[in-house]
Amino acid sequence: MIMGASVSTVYYNLKLKHPTLDMPVIDYDLAVLIQPMLMLGISIGVIFNVIFPDWLVTVLLIILFLGNPVPISKTEKNSLSIAHGWPYLHLETE
Repeated sequence: MIMGASVSTVYYNLKLKHPTLDMPVIDYDLAVLIQPMLMLGISIGVIFNVIFPDWLVTVLLIILFLGNPVPISKTEKNSLSIAHGWPYLHLETE
C-alpha cells in the first residue's frame, strides 16, 4: 500500500513544474545525493534491529525522538530544529 502510494505520487509529480521557476518540482540532483545515504541507513537499521533486543531498540528510538528538537546552533537558543523553518515558509510561498 505504501509502495503504491509512493509510486503514484512520484508519477503525478513528474508532470508538475515549479510554480515560479522553469524547473520540475522534483529536484533530481538532491534525490541522487539522498538515495545512497537512505539505503545505507536502512541497511544499518535492519542490521541493528536484528542484533539488538527489542527493549534496546525502543530505548534508542525514544532517545532519538527526544533529542530531535534540540537547537540547531548555540546562537539559536530559542529555536527548535523542527520549527526553525516556519519563519521562512512565507518567503517560499510568495
